[in-house]
Amino acid sequence: MYKEQKKTNRILSEQTKFNEKIAKANFELQNKQNVELERQTFLLELEQKNREYQKYLRDFIFEMKKFAEEIGSGKYSEIPSYIAARIVKTRITSEGISSQSFEQIQDKEFYSQAIESLDKVLESASAKAITEGDLYFEKYQAFLKSIDRKEFAKDYFTNWGKNCFYTLQPDGDEFKKNQTFSLLAYSLHR
Repeated sequence: MYKEQKKTNRILSEQTKFNEKIAKANFELQNKQNVELERQTFLLELEQKNREYQKYLRDFIFEMKKFAEEIGSGKYSEIPSYIAARIVKTRITSEGISSQSFEQIQDKEFYSQAIESLDKVLESASAKAITEGDLYFEKYQAFLKSIDRKEFAKDYFTNWGKNCFYTLQPDGDEFKKNQTFSLLAYSLHR
């Protein structure tokens, strides 16, 4: 009886070891499948974001092309045309858009046509148009910065409950949020 029990224990331990190996292999396989599934999900999400971005870019550059052609058509006087061309070109460059941003050839052509139209207006402007346009452009940039600051301040004071732990410190033309002592004390107390 002792031999039979010993034999049974050995068979059971071998069966347990075998089951552990199978479970470990299944676990590793499932982990690999999960990693692959996450990778494929990430790639699909990335592809979707890229499609949305390309659609946004396509719409944006199509509108900029139409606007650039209208500016360059001669309908408007020289100074407003120069100012509009400079603002549009600045907007395109500030968005970080270049011909490499587009996947389709037609979109790249629209981009090139828009930039060419804007460059023609900018290059053909007289000295008077350039000086007056540059003054206006500086005022326009200052106006945009003031709007940005107002929005920042509005957000800061509207959300005072969250922002009570921060102070606004001037940093050149901008403001930075710096942590207050109360945030440090609050975080240490928790």
